[in-house]
Amino acid sequence: MLSIIIISLIILSTLILGLLVFLNNPRDRVNQLFLIMIFWIVVWQLSNFLQNEQTAVEFSNILLRLDFMSAILVGYSWIAFCLRFPKPGPRSLRFLKTIILLLGVVFAALSFTDLIINDIHFQDGAIRFQEGVLWIFYILTLVSFFTWAFCNLLFKLIKLRGIERVQTLYVLIGSLISSLIAIVVNILFSNVVTIDQSRIGIYGIIFFILFTAYAIIKHQLLNIKVIAVELFAVLLVIITFLEIFTAASTSEIFARVIIFIVTLVFSILLIRSVLKEIKRREEIEELAAELAQANKRYEKINKKLQKANVELKHLDDAKSEFISIASHQLRTPLTAIKGYGSMLLEGDFGELANEKQQKAIKIMAISSDRLTNLVENLLNISRIESGRMKFDFKPGDLNKLARDVHDSLKKNAEDRGLYLKFKEPEEALPPVEMDDEKIRQVVINFIDNAIKYTKKGGITVSVFKKGDHLECCVADTGMGVSQEEQSKLFKKFARGKDAFLINTEGNGLGLYVANMMVEAHKGHIWIESEGEDKGSKFCFSLPLADSETGNKLVEESKKEEERRVREKGEKGKLQVKSKEQESKKT
Repeated sequence: MLSIIIISLIILSTLILGLLVFLNNPRDRVNQLFLIMIFWIVVWQLSNFLQNEQTAVEFSNILLRLDFMSAILVGYSWIAFCLRFPKPGPRSLRFLKTIILLLGVVFAALSFTDLIINDIHFQDGAIRFQEGVLWIFYILTLVSFFTWAFCNLLFKLIKLRGIERVQTLYVLIGSLISSLIAIVVNILFSNVVTIDQSRIGIYGIIFFILFTAYAIIKHQLLNIKVIAVELFAVLLVIITFLEIFTAASTSEIFARVIIFIVTLVFSILLIRSVLKEIKRREEIEELAAELAQANKRYEKINKKLQKANVELKHLDDAKSEFISIASHQLRTPLTAIKGYGSMLLEGDFGELANEKQQKAIKIMAISSDRLTNLVENLLNISRIESGRMKFDFKPGDLNKLARDVHDSLKKNAEDRGLYLKFKEPEEALPPVEMDDEKIRQVVINFIDNAIKYTKKGGITVSVFKKGDHLECCVADTGMGVSQEEQSKLFKKFARGKDAFLINTEGNGLGLYVANMMVEAHKGHIWIESEGEDKGSKFCFSLPLADSETGNKLVEESKKEEERRVREKGEKGKLQVKSKEQESKKT
């Protein structure tokens, strides 16, 4: 009795599952195929169960053959379903589908002959049979049907994304477990197992039902809410319609007709409302799935970018290290060239024979000076970018520093027919927090550039207080700078559009180094110009020594120095440890 109840519940659950899928969209080919497959599963369940019941002994022969026929048709309908679920496969498989259909029909028909099974009888209360000559071909065909279907579903699973992938996965797992149990128990070992054991195959269908139901409920394989509302609405309309015929009077008939119409309208509106809600939800879920996929792609791209950034940083560090080493190697011969050139000009090795020799050595000295400046700029860039640049911050007189640079370069300006003025401040200026050597280099760069790129007129240098900063400006009457080029001048290797026409020796590093030096002082650097041929004014600002920014600069400088000392100490310990290990080995 218990087995009858269990089988009845399983068959009922299978039918309900098939009807739910079909009613979700009766015109959908996938839903139709699913219902056909469920029909043959139910036929197989009933025939498999009843063939061993003593109350149906007289039909055992027909039921067993129906069992084998429905099994092969389940296999065929399962292939047909998998080829279209969740999306149709390629049309090139039509020929194979035709062959599968023919094989399914042929073996289904042969199930009622002795070619597959014969000599059907009862033994020890269980139905038994002898394998026919085509038995092995039947088994191979059945197994091939299910194997191909599962492989097709598995290949689709690899390509699918989002909710369709999850749905397909659950359907695949559930059907695979149920099919394996049914084929092994009810086909391969059907002549060996007992009656109770033979029904394990029927019970195994529960896995297919549970996994598919989970996909339906948890992952919206079907619009269960729509189906439930539709069934409820139809039932309500039918009841109110039938109530009309049970009315005892005309007034009662009229009232029930009104109720029926109201119920009908209400049901239609309810179904429409639910459909709209589900449509919105599906759109949101699709967008959420797309967003999730996009996020994954962005995460992958971000990881690749981070990896590339690390590699670029390593390359940049290697480049800076190379420039630093190369620059150091260049400084030694340049110092020798510069020194010996100066000694030759001063006559330390004897008087030069003629002016031509003197001119050649002067050109050599100028070129070595230019190359020395380039090397120094490259070294400074390498040090700053690698964090190895040391700054000696202390209160200093920016006005005096600017005046000293002005005095040292005044003759250069006069030699080119230009004036170089220094505008003294009206009152004494407070000290700023600075590294004297680095800021001197910035001022030299500003004034030297102004001299090189000014044809007539001159240059004015001024220092003045503005808020909690001092500003140093170098204004010239030279070629000027367009608005477009102003933002580019402080970048590495950047030069003005027509700068090479006036000065061919520039390399575009001076202002870049100046910018880095000023930024390291927590200052600001900028250019002011009304346009080409209207002159320009290069300025930078530094924080006052007693200002909040100045104090912060000193504190950070101390921490950086402590860090360097600590790292140097740790590096020394590692070197000592390494030497001790080497001595132990020897």
